[in-house]
Amino acid sequence: MIWMMTATASRDAQDFFQLDRGAAFNLPLENELFSDQLDAQGRSLGYLGLGFTGLINNGAANPNWQNWLDKTNQGPNPNDILGGAVGAITVNMTGGTAFGTANNQEKGYQFGVNVSTTTGTFTVESKLINFSDPFQLYHSSPGAELGIFMGTGSQSDYIKLVINQQGIAMQAEVNDVPGNPISRSIAIAERPSSLVLMFEVNPSNGQVLAKYQLDNKPIQILGTLLAQGVLLNAIQQNNLPVGIGIIGTSNNPATEVQGTWDYFRVLGNAPSIIYRINAGDVQITATDEGPDWAANATAGAFTGTGFTVNSGNISTHNIAGRDASVPAYVPQSIFAKERWDPPAAPEMQWSFDVSPGNYEVRLYMGNGCSCTSAVGQRVFDIKIEGQLVENDLDLVTAFGHQVGGMKSYQVNVADQSLDILFEHVVEIP
Repeated sequence: MIWMMTATASRDAQDFFQLDRGAAFNLPLENELFSDQLDAQGRSLGYLGLGFTGLINNGAANPNWQNWLDKTNQGPNPNDILGGAVGAITVNMTGGTAFGTANNQEKGYQFGVNVSTTTGTFTVESKLINFSDPFQLYHSSPGAELGIFMGTGSQSDYIKLVINQQGIAMQAEVNDVPGNPISRSIAIAERPSSLVLMFEVNPSNGQVLAKYQLDNKPIQILGTLLAQGVLLNAIQQNNLPVGIGIIGTSNNPATEVQGTWDYFRVLGNAPSIIYRINAGDVQITATDEGPDWAANATAGAFTGTGFTVNSGNISTHNIAGRDASVPAYVPQSIFAKERWDPPAAPEMQWSFDVSPGNYEVRLYMGNGCSCTSAVGQRVFDIKIEGQLVENDLDLVTAFGHQVGGMKSYQVNVADQSLDILFEHVVEIP
């Protein structure tokens, strides 16, 4: 495969995810590292279709991400093997390192994920294999290490979890200042042939728990660090993607150390899903382990299992665009038809039978009609449990015309009904 892209130095100086087309991934994410991945528009996803959308940035004034790739046939190890039928990447890490102010890490493939305090605890997991191979860790320079990192996308702020010839280590770096490592030794007789590395992250307080598994032995807890500075901001704010990827170094300019990564998974502790409604259309079978998307294909007042809606007409628009806010498990067919509220009273209200408590409401919406394709032609308000959550919402401004998107809200219900009200401002909601 020939990869062609014009790299702009000034852009690479600020852009830590050079190939993400402006969108990070939503949870859950499971990447088996096959090189045939496509985005929603059918384009190759990330570098060589592997799902990696950038390389950890070295902060230079005029960097070029293409300089951090494998230099083919220049050794000393064999060339890298990226993806293919095996579903893994084998990367020969050079002597460059992100440690401290060195910031000359190469081949630090990464991708961005959207998380925040509303995500709840999430986990990052990756598996390394083939430690017995001749170019791998235990046959390399004494200072070599391989592993994963979670950071802002730069080589200045991150937390790494690595294996070296002595054992396992976790270390944070804030603004190029390394913190004290947490480490545990591995006896030579216990050296693994494979290793699973895990972060368990609590966005509410920034706590990062490191765990690992040697071969098929029980999972071990290494220790806990607190994310700080810009990394903490990225973990807690949905508008700042968190960079996750591979890290490693031979720590020797004359040698390389080979690592093989088998997969990456970033999973949230997803709450149980009570309702899924395909507003204005037929039932859709779920593509995950959640409930199916219940039918709501009748205009006017409608009563379903556990929910009601008091009004609404139905039209077909077959929206093909998909905003990055929409999780991968959501079928595009939910945007095929829309339920809209006529001008006459009452305002359209949905009511769901629930117990008192806290809930997350996700609304999947898109402007499909050419009659309201310009900004300002269709504007409405949304209230949930009597509280205004969207004032003058314009879907064309939010997502673009003929693009489906998602809006998410945290709500508290004090009674037995969760109520969602759509109110006219300009045209129809």
